[in-house]
Amino acid sequence: MTIDRRLFLLTLSAPLYAAVPLTVLSSDDAQVVEALCAQIIPAGDAPGAKEAGVVYYIETQLAGPLARFSAAYKTGIPALNAACVAQTGKSFPDLPFGAQTEFLHSVEAARNSPPNQFFQLVIDHTMQGFYGSPKHGGNKDEASWKMLGIADVLEILSIPLLGIIPESEEVLRASNLGAPVTVCGRDSAPSRAYFDAACRLTGESVEMTIPTDNKSLLTRLFGRRAA
Repeated sequence: MTIDRRLFLLTLSAPLYAAVPLTVLSSDDAQVVEALCAQIIPAGDAPGAKEAGVVYYIETQLAGPLARFSAAYKTGIPALNAACVAQTGKSFPDLPFGAQTEFLHSVEAARNSPPNQFFQLVIDHTMQGFYGSPKHGGNKDEASWKMLGIADVLEILSIPLLGIIPESEEVLRASNLGAPVTVCGRDSAPSRAYFDAACRLTGESVEMTIPTDNKSLLTRLFGRRAA
């Protein structure tokens, strides 16, 4: 079997939604949403919302838990696109990135207008898809988790930090034995971290030890252990 090189390269460069069956958004709708996502969290030194496949998160969730917002997308996308054509003469995805940004500034200034309300909704869903778990459809390859440090996560979650449990084979061994790591691995780093966290929970002042690996806190919280 021979493979057309041009077709192969086009396939590699195609957006995620081109390879995923769409059940809620049309292909044109997905182009608008993806362009909005790229504006909300643009790529820089790290992947942005487009590269993290946030449009796939939105499509997946609109077909499930966020189905109540499907109508808002069905009316919001053409309303925003029509406003863009009226103002710039082009549809939103066809505009250069800088011109898209300028148009969205005007949308943000038009408080309570249909395009503004829709844009605010997409902002919320983009944040969910970019920072949430990959199992929900976005955050491809844990893109956002890899760029977030402990301070960033604490700010997003708005919770105090009691402790960080370091990765260790002692945790896996304890799990296999069906016993707490604080019992069967009493002198291990995870055991000491649990003990220190318990002390902080009771009000004691215990110095915090921050692991020095390169994994973000969200990756340690939700990432799956490699087989």
